[in-house]
Amino acid sequence: MPSQEQVNQFLNDLVATPPEALFLFLLGVVACGVALLALARRRIAHKTERKREREKFKTVCRLVETQRKEVNYLQTRLHSLESYVDRLNAHQQRVLDSATQRRQRVDEAIGIAGRCADDIELSSRAGISPSEAKLIASLYRGPASS
Repeated sequence: MPSQEQVNQFLNDLVATPPEALFLFLLGVVACGVALLALARRRIAHKTERKREREKFKTVCRLVETQRKEVNYLQTRLHSLESYVDRLNAHQQRVLDSATQRRQRVDEAIGIAGRCADDIELSSRAGISPSEAKLIASLYRGPASS
């Protein structure tokens, strides 16, 4: 801390300083203040811009994460649907095979209808139901055979 004598000496020197020098000194102080203010504003603007960019980046990251989850869900759903389509194709093939076998049994029943003694024999030999055997027999044996 300066002594009283040093403070007095400073004030005497200050009073003795020409006004032009004081004016230039104050002008320099004001210029430094303005420069510091401009730097502070520029720093605040830079911080604000960086904050805005971080917010945008976080928003993009959240969007990407949401889309990643949606893609994963859609992939899972696609695999599930592909599996379902495969099961449907297999079922369709079984139905077609069954229909082909069924048609073959009916064709065989029609072929042997005249050679079987009764509807039960026709049913057991051709692998068809008794009602189908009765119908085939009535259609292909004729009414006199029943």
